[in-house]
Amino acid sequence: PLRAALQARRQAGQRSILLRGNRDVLLRPAQAPTVGMEIADRVLWEPPNGAGKVLFSHGDEYCLNDAPYQRLRRTLRRPSVRGLLRALPAPVRTWMGRRMRSHSQEAVARKPLNVLALELDAARSALEAVGAQHAVIGHLHAPAEHDLGAGQRLQVLPAWEPGQAAWTGSPA
Repeated sequence: PLRAALQARRQAGQRSILLRGNRDVLLRPAQAPTVGMEIADRVLWEPPNGAGKVLFSHGDEYCLNDAPYQRLRRTLRRPSVRGLLRALPAPVRTWMGRRMRSHSQEAVARKPLNVLALELDAARSALEAVGAQHAVIGHLHAPAEHDLGAGQRLQVLPAWEPGQAAWTGSPA
C-alpha cells in the first residue's frame, strides 16, 4: 500500500521526501527509486503562499550539549564508515542497529534533561544560513513550538505513528 501511495503522489506531481534520521543513515539518494521517494538530510521548501522558507531536518544537529551523541552522529555520517557498514551482511547490520538502539534508549534515560535539550541558537543560525523563517524537526519527538525571535520559529514534531500525518504542510 505504501509503494502504491507514493507512486500515486509522484504521478500527481507531488514530491515525497524521506529525511534521514538516526536509523536511516545508510540510505543513499541513489536508493530513492527503490523506496519511492527522495532521500535527504535537509530540505529547504518555499511554500506557494509566500509564508517564508521552511527548513526541514532531523533536528539532532541542534542538540549540541549531548557530546557523546554528537560524536556518534559525526562518526556514522562519515562516508568511510557508511561504506564499511553497507559492506556488512544485512543480518549483522540489523543486529548492530538493534543493539545500538537499545544502548541509546538506556543512555537517554540516564541523561539530564539539559543535555538532551535543543540549542535554540544553533537552530537560529541554521535558519539564518539558508534564509528560512521556520524550521520543522523531529528527533526529540516531544511536540513543541519555539519562537526564535526576528520572525523565526522552530516546530518540533511528535513521534510519527502509522496512519497519522506529523506535519500538515502549513508553516503558519
